[in-house]
Amino acid sequence: MFNFFRKRNPLNEVQALRDRAERIGLAYLEKLAVNGKITRQHIVGMARIMNFHPDEVTERIPDRRRASRYTKAVAGLRAAGMMSERQTYDERFDHDHN
Repeated sequence: MFNFFRKRNPLNEVQALRDRAERIGLAYLEKLAVNGKITRQHIVGMARIMNFHPDEVTERIPDRRRASRYTKAVAGLRAAGMMSERQTYDERFDHDHN
């Protein structure tokens, strides 16, 4: 039978909806990045909706759990100029700078 008197927490329900919408938005951006059709405006618009900084959204687009899509998404972001090339060890730890 229906449980009309179960304890509900409206804040948890709202957070669950927000998390689901966030996952849908990031999946959409990942699809655009994989296809090479992503633009800066896509990221800025989604960041405004999600209330995040655009750089944070850019970092969250590639899904590391799926290696081939991750590689394609990062390549798409680099082609669009959203992500810089990977730094080498020497660039990160420049020990010659007296």
